[in-house]
Amino acid sequence: LLGAMAARVIAKIEGLDELGLANTAWAFAKLELENFSLFEAVGCHAQQRIANFTTQNLANMVWSLARLGLVQRSLLSSIQEQALRKMS
Repeated sequence: LLGAMAARVIAKIEGLDELGLANTAWAFAKLELENFSLFEAVGCHAQQRIANFTTQNLANMVWSLARLGLVQRSLLSSIQEQALRKMS
């Protein structure tokens, strides 16, 4: 069932805003569901919109990746840069 949900999210990922991307990552990580295709899609779209993420969205994305032990260097770098911008 959750695999089907992940596939549906991937198919509709263009319609998710920044909060939707962060909440999706958080929800799957909270349930400890490692769906690499989903996190790849979420990460790709998150990077494109990273400038619009709130600090909470950034924190949720980092927490999600850490919770599942996923390493998305490019996304983490973008999150770091955006977090530093928000602090200055």
